[in-house]
Amino acid sequence: MSKTHPEQRLGEIFLMNASDVSVPVIMRMKGLCPLTIISFCSSWEAIGWETKRRGKIAYDANNIPIAGMFPVFIRAKELLIHELLIYGVIPEES
Repeated sequence: MSKTHPEQRLGEIFLMNASDVSVPVIMRMKGLCPLTIISFCSSWEAIGWETKRRGKIAYDANNIPIAGMFPVFIRAKELLIHELLIYGVIPEES
């Protein structure tokens, strides 16, 4: 997440590269086979950050464009609030 991206805006963090291709969501469920497919979704759909933003061109670690993928950015403030909640610095709203 610390990597920067040319499409990154002020106050944003480059989160990851994603795609719209649906893949199985697999979970281990008690009482069922060791691994069970529970649904299908794309990596974009699986990103739960409220401030997620889709960019245009995804790059690999060598700055080569990746076909079929796009960069995802989130607001740095959302990540900070999430971390403060996890570490108990600020209480969760009920």
